[in-house]
Amino acid sequence: MLLGLTNDQKLGLAGTAAVFIVFALIVALLIPRYRPDFPGRKGLSAFIVLTTVLMIAMLGAVEVFAVEEHHGAEAAETQETEPGETETGPTGTETSQSTTAAEEPQGSPEAGKSVFASNGCGNCHVVAAAQSEGAIGPNLDESLEAKDAEYVKRAILDPNAEIAEGYQQGIMPDFEGQLTPEEVSDLVAFLTQG
Repeated sequence: MLLGLTNDQKLGLAGTAAVFIVFALIVALLIPRYRPDFPGRKGLSAFIVLTTVLMIAMLGAVEVFAVEEHHGAEAAETQETEPGETETGPTGTETSQSTTAAEEPQGSPEAGKSVFASNGCGNCHVVAAAQSEGAIGPNLDESLEAKDAEYVKRAILDPNAEIAEGYQQGIMPDFEGQLTPEEVSDLVAFLTQG
């Protein structure tokens, strides 16, 4: 899940956690050295309130900062044609070679290798072309061997749609909204052709 968070989200979680941890260390280790009766009768209510506030702040930070963004409908809207651009479709005179080329991913395998590395995919997956030896997720050289580009794209954007045998749901973060469409195409090209 942490791989799917932005740097701002990670900083928000880390900051809130740091405050909570420092508070816990101070009240558990430092203050009792000087005041063995801490928090005492007078300070017990304030201590309970402060502890509760910090606990709620930490839980709230998880709810606020640890949310992966989903841009399903929004992404579809942004992919519409810009003004001045035209969409062209295949003509009836094209050969079957163009149909075959359309089925192949349009991305760059070299750029996809970079996307694979920069997003930490190799920490979890084995891919010989990337020299990665991750052991958390499936070996992609084996599990994607007979899969088409559409399957690979779906596995990246919605990894819980189909789980590899022997693995659990929720381990791999979905990268929808985290990767640009071009990065997804590059990654698919790398995993299917690389």
